[in-house]
Amino acid sequence: MKTTKIISLLLTASLLMSVSGCALFDKDDKNVLTVAQNYADAILAGDGEEIAEYMVDGDDIEENLVAFLESYDKYEDAYTAIFDSMSYEIDQKSVESSKKNAEASVEITYTMVDYETIYEDVTDDGGKYDDFVEALEDNDGEDTIEITQTINFVLEKGTWLVKDKKEKNFFEVYEFLE
Repeated sequence: MKTTKIISLLLTASLLMSVSGCALFDKDDKNVLTVAQNYADAILAGDGEEIAEYMVDGDDIEENLVAFLESYDKYEDAYTAIFDSMSYEIDQKSVESSKKNAEASVEITYTMVDYETIYEDVTDDGGKYDDFVEALEDNDGEDTIEITQTINFVLEKGTWLVKDKKEKNFFEVYEFLE
């Protein structure tokens, strides 16, 4: 009787260990967080080529991303001030990954100067473009906006890539260029 109980306990324990072990080996949170950080760094740098490196079908969309990011020459000073104000934070607790399902996600919150509020304030005061740029540059964090996104990833050939259908997340961050 004792032997039967011991054997059944050992079998149960080994079954539980193998089931929980598979779940642990299925996760790839550390690599997902690394790619998320690299992707967010590229977003902040405004580097279309680098952003495309981290995206599904990056080779196909790289030219469009680069062209879009280089199209802001006319208001370069204002855009540079907005880029300089940008930062991000990755919610490390939000990461979910499964190598088995080849899917992952994580939340990234981008923070930048609230260019719309500053523009309204400057124009209401009769200011011009140079005043707008100066107000953007002088903003000390009191007028900011946050954009929180759930970034989805797929595992392709052992590499996590951002899955951003129609570059929706990309264009949400760079809405100020439009």
